[in-house]
Amino acid sequence: MEYISQTIGSAELSGIFEIPPMLRNRRVQVIIVPADEDVAIQPKPQTARVSMFGCMKGKMRVPDDFDAPLDDFREYM
Repeated sequence: MEYISQTIGSAELSGIFEIPPMLRNRRVQVIIVPADEDVAIQPKPQTARVSMFGCMKGKMRVPDDFDAPLDDFREYM
């Protein structure tokens, strides 16, 4: 059996078959085989995501009075 690997865009694929909406903006693998062959597809194992330093930048805000004394503890100070 001959294997050919080719990368094509979604515009070319939409001319061949309809792409489901949930897959339109994702990278997918399409395997075309003759109808008389059985195919078993093994999914790739998921690798653990590594957090990048600074990935939460701009997501949290610390108020300016963060270090100011709390009114609830005024009697203890």
